[in-house]
Amino acid sequence: MQIQKLTLHHFRNHQQTCLLPDPHLNYLYGENASGKSSVLEAIHLLGFGKSFTHVKLNDLIHHGSREFVVNAEVFDEERSLLMNVGFSKSKSQKSKIQINRDSTQKLSDLVQLFPIQTLHPTSSNLILSQSKLRRQLIDWGVFHVEHQFQSVWRRYARVLEQRNRALKYRLTAKIIASWDQQLIPLALKLSRFRAEYVELLRERFNTTIEYVMPENSVELDFYRGWHPEFDLPEALLKQLPQDFKQGYSSVGAHRADLMFKMNGLSVKGVLSRGQVKLITFAIKLAQLQLLTESTASKPILLIDDLNSELDEHKRSLLFSLIEQMGLQTFVTNISIDDSIFDCFPSYKLFHVKQGGLE
Repeated sequence: MQIQKLTLHHFRNHQQTCLLPDPHLNYLYGENASGKSSVLEAIHLLGFGKSFTHVKLNDLIHHGSREFVVNAEVFDEERSLLMNVGFSKSKSQKSKIQINRDSTQKLSDLVQLFPIQTLHPTSSNLILSQSKLRRQLIDWGVFHVEHQFQSVWRRYARVLEQRNRALKYRLTAKIIASWDQQLIPLALKLSRFRAEYVELLRERFNTTIEYVMPENSVELDFYRGWHPEFDLPEALLKQLPQDFKQGYSSVGAHRADLMFKMNGLSVKGVLSRGQVKLITFAIKLAQLQLLTESTASKPILLIDDLNSELDEHKRSLLFSLIEQMGLQTFVTNISIDDSIFDCFPSYKLFHVKQGGLE
């Protein structure tokens, strides 16, 4: 996937902005609060239907305006097709998605069409924070390569909701068991999808982390969501008294995790912030490489605040990998850092000032 034209209307501090990106590197620079990160935020919106800053969509509307509109003309290499993708939100209505001028309410259509990964100053939370973020990382990847995943995940979520409701209202163990009969096969299927994906991801991650951080050996482990000594029916039965007390299910596919270890121990509290950021880069690049290999379409990479906690040597290593993968890349920084430009066959510079481009 490649953006050939991007337009922002009343988005953040951009009233009317048009960008004609380079197919390789796009470097946006300018002072803080100039609006450079907002350009990446708009592209991210097209791939996820939400901001990477986790604000409400209405907060993205330019002050004094009624709605924002983000449009992109994109070239789909897989189908050799030029497409138009749009996302808009007014203060009083639900968000609208358009693909080739046709409206859709299914966010999954947008996510499937427009694979994007974003690295920003808080991306290190992926390694350091709650398992939900790492589970989302796995599921983003599985969604793009396993067509059954979404339907199985939705069915699992519905059954899990009913089981949790039964636990909350302390219904009988027999009723819980009836929900378990539906939950278990779905959980096992989800777990199989994820485990197979992580096995493929691990190969790419090992190669990437060895290249950018050879001084440390980082291992990647997948946790299914229940103790490896038990099968799922045993784990559910063992945890049932505790689940009744808590009012929710403490084991299952919804508790899956991706763990990063050194010498068998978690990297949390062991590595520096720069090293954690390198691991974050490595796992995201490994995901993009796997997606590129699995489909003919190449995803788009967004990097906000380039220089944060990475020295020039590490940046050069990372960008040489990105160039080898042939990804269209968008980078923001306060100033121009020309050390990465030689890594790419072509690039464009965009000076962002108060919601405008120069």
